[in-house]
Amino acid sequence: MRYLRSIFGICALSLIIATTAFGHSLEYRAGRAAAHIDYCGKYDLNRALYKKYGKSEDYKNGKSDHDIQTSLGGYHKHYKGGHHEINYLDCDELEGFTKTLLNTSAPASNVKKAYNTPFICQMAFNYETGRWMQPSNGVYWYPYEVRGKFVNRAKRSGLSEQDCIRILGIKDLVKVARAKRDEEAARFTRLERQRVAEKAKRERSVALELKRAKEIERKRKEEVLQKEKEQALKLARRVQQERQEKATRLAEANRIKNLDAIAVIIGNRDYQGRTPDVDFAVNDADAMRKFVLNKLGYRSGNIIDLRDASKAQLEETFGSERSHKGRLFDYVRADESDVIVFYSGHGVPGMSDKRGYLLSVDANPNRAELTGYPVDTLLKNLSKVPAKSMTVFIDACFSGDSPKGMIVKSMSGLMVEIRQPKKTSSKMVVLTASRGDEAASWDEEAKHGLFTKHLLEALNGAADKQSKTGNKDGKVTLGEVKAYLDREMTYQARRRFSRDQHATVSGDLKTVLLAY
Repeated sequence: MRYLRSIFGICALSLIIATTAFGHSLEYRAGRAAAHIDYCGKYDLNRALYKKYGKSEDYKNGKSDHDIQTSLGGYHKHYKGGHHEINYLDCDELEGFTKTLLNTSAPASNVKKAYNTPFICQMAFNYETGRWMQPSNGVYWYPYEVRGKFVNRAKRSGLSEQDCIRILGIKDLVKVARAKRDEEAARFTRLERQRVAEKAKRERSVALELKRAKEIERKRKEEVLQKEKEQALKLARRVQQERQEKATRLAEANRIKNLDAIAVIIGNRDYQGRTPDVDFAVNDADAMRKFVLNKLGYRSGNIIDLRDASKAQLEETFGSERSHKGRLFDYVRADESDVIVFYSGHGVPGMSDKRGYLLSVDANPNRAELTGYPVDTLLKNLSKVPAKSMTVFIDACFSGDSPKGMIVKSMSGLMVEIRQPKKTSSKMVVLTASRGDEAASWDEEAKHGLFTKHLLEALNGAADKQSKTGNKDGKVTLGEVKAYLDREMTYQARRRFSRDQHATVSGDLKTVLLAY
């Protein structure tokens, strides 16, 4: 604060003196000097100034401007080195300046002599920075424009900053000021670096948030696009499915030729216990199902499809010896439904009653009378079903033998003959794979029973088209099928397996099985 008041005092004196050099009237300068000379104890000089200039309005204006000094904190009087100094105001300088104003006849250089070297250095020096006053953007702004003049004057006089420091004896003061300046500059540098770092951090944070927002938006768009694709794909699949279902319904409607026809298709392959499996029974059942659906035009809902059927399932479908009203009976529309029954699996003879039995997968071939399903019961019950027509195909033998060996233990010389019931309708047709003492062969290459393979060939038109067996009239009759089986199946069994196999046929040979 001591140095600050010193600067303010110098500024006050400089303003008084500067008015002399920069355009104010003598009366105004005298008023300015009178406002300060009393603080130096020079009352006689004050009175002299008033006597010479006091009546002038400029004098009064100059004296009233002393408030600029008061605003700097007031004045107090003390002594230093034998001359008066008020608040660090150089009274000797002011006294010389005042006497110059009173003696206006003196040369103008007398005023300029007030600008001695120490005063020039005081006015040119900035005690806060320890350097000369520096212009801002190349310009000295008020109130430093006056002091800027002194900087230029000092330079013109050949003085440097170091010269002024030495002349004023303020080396320590300048050292402290410069240290404060450097400290302040370092503080500002730290603050600026901190500001720049915080700004960079904020920018990085904003950039990171922007990146995250873009990533979220990208993922959102991808999810939306993926959902749209899934919805479009789902819609396309639904449309395709609807088209396929419509086409299937249309094809089904066009395919169905016999709306009320019923088929029972049985394929017994996997037998329990030591009974050998019938490897191609399922293939035979699948082929017959395809035939009745696609060739005969049956409804799929009218097919009773049994695979590896138990005795209970056979009785549930065809009835028992006590009742013929099984599931098939319930399906048939009286005198309207054509019925096909197909069986592929083992058949066995009864050891005690010499009856033929269909062997369910849970039956014991050595106890066929107790566990098997009698063929004559099957045919008797089928004859009681009020069908429009009844066609039975049995790909099984009843000799107790099979391509994998004997089914019934310790059996020889037993023969079973499959016959229709005596009281039967002429509408029933029965075809079996072999006679009672013959084995039914398998076609390993075709993976079908030999009987089923040739039966399907015959039914699909081969029996009618072949000149040796048919008349090519577009209708496949029971007689043509028998002739085809006798010519082709029997021949292949003898040629390939060196065994006899003759299909048995029961029914009117003129019965038309298929028209194509």
